[in-house]
Order: sequence, then C-alpha cells, then structure tokens
Amino acid sequence: MMRYKLLLAAALAMAMLAGQALAVDILDAIDAHRKKHFQEAMGLFKTLAKYDDHRAEYMLGVMYENGQGIASDYEEAFRWYLLSAEGNFVLAQYNVGQAYHQGIIVEQNLAEAAKWYELAAEQGMASAQNDVANMYVGGIGVAQDYDKAAKWYRAAADQDMLAAQAALGFLYMRGRGVAKDEAQAIQWWRKAGGRGNTMAQFQLGQAYREGRGVKANPEEAYKWYQMAAIQGDEEAQLIMGIIHYKGEGVEPDPQEARRWWTKAAQRGNREAERRLEELMQNGGR
Repeated sequence: MMRYKLLLAAALAMAMLAGQALAVDILDAIDAHRKKHFQEAMGLFKTLAKYDDHRAEYMLGVMYENGQGIASDYEEAFRWYLLSAEGNFVLAQYNVGQAYHQGIIVEQNLAEAAKWYELAAEQGMASAQNDVANMYVGGIGVAQDYDKAAKWYRAAADQDMLAAQAALGFLYMRGRGVAKDEAQAIQWWRKAGGRGNTMAQFQLGQAYREGRGVKANPEEAYKWYQMAAIQGDEEAQLIMGIIHYKGEGVEPDPQEARRWWTKAAQRGNREAERRLEELMQNGGR
C-alpha cells in the first residue's frame, strides 16, 4: 500500500528531531525498531501513543501493516495511521490519503483521498503535492481545477520531483493553469528528462520532431525518443519504429522498425501490432 522504506526513513528522521518531553523514550523505541526488536519497540510505541505521540501512532501503523512483531493487520494499521493523521503527522496523512485512493484497506473514497493528500501537501510533502495535483487535473475526488494543479505541481517540481516537473511542462505547453509558455515547457521537460523521466523524454522527442517550442531537429528528436524507448515507454517505441521505417533523420530500415514495433506490441500497443501486420503483408518492407 505505502512507499514503505522511504516513508519509514523519513518518519525516523522526523521523530529524532521532534519534541523534548518524551525524546528519550521515542529514541529508545526507534532504536529497538531498527534493531528489529519488534516486541520491545511495539511496547514502547504503545506507551508513547497513550500520551498522544503522533510519531509513535504512525510507527504502530507501520508495524501492523508490515507484520513486525505481530501478524499483519491492515485495519489496525489504518486505525493507527488515522489517529496519527488527525494529529497532523504528515506521513500518516499521506498514508491515509493512499488508503482512501486505492480502496485496499478501506472503501475507496476519492474525496477523502484528495483531502488527506492536500493536508500533507500543505506541510510540504512533495509526493502528496504531486498526487493532489493529479487529482485536480483529472477532477478526481475534487472539481477539476488547473490553477490548483499548477500550484501543487510547481511546489513538488521545486523539490525536484521528476513526475511533477514533467506534468508542469504539459500545463505550460497547453496553457492550463498557467500562461502558455512553450519555452517553459521545454525547460521543465529537459530538467525531468535529463534525469530519466520517460514522460518528459517522450515529450521532448515530440517537441523536436514537430518543432513545438524548439526548432525542429530530427537528431534531437531521435535522441529523446530513444531514451524513453530504452526504458520501456511503448509510445516512444512505436515512434522509434516509425522513424526507422520512414527514415526521419536516419536511413530507412524496416528491420529496425520491426524491432521497435515488436517491443511496443509486446507491451500491448495496438498501433504497433497493426504496423507489424502491415509490414508482414508487405514482405517485411
């Protein structure tokens, strides 16, 4: 359900920095948890939870979810996450948002998911900012609102979240929630694509192929499409096949086209399947 390792590391760091009154106790509990002395850790966290320590409540959620020192119990995990979230603990708020979004532990409730994501987003959590922005773009659990989507994508993008940077590029290219600015779109896509985001890489390929926001450049288009295709992006694999078949900036090569279309078809791309069939009917030419 949760991005466990990253969130747990963050929880431990936040716990060490928080509060003084029960600092020794929370550090003892964290130390026991790190040493995998789970029974001891659970006892300490439960004692702390009696004093409304929201960090401890969160860690109890983690332990029940992952079956640490006790059989996994997702309902009990959610109960502890919700207690912690209601106490304004950001990681718990995000987990509660995910639970409502995915509908695994509790009945799916997209409005509740958006509410908890936004609460976590307001505390600066980049993952929550990106997720609530996605919901505003799609009108999922909230009224569609590109202005709010742009606000939250920007907040996450400024924290180097690649998916948010790529999405913000879309908004700039289309002028949704922000003034249309193709140069800004290219800038954000370069930032995300240069660090491996396939959506940004594909969009840069499109931009250079079509001359949107940049001067058309088949070589640059090929470079960015190839980066995305190598990582398994089926649309990029489809376009790579078209480029090789037509000879856009490269020598025409039906066999190389066939190789890329086969990769895309294996991922379920129907257009690639159609083109492979046509290629076979034409004798591979």
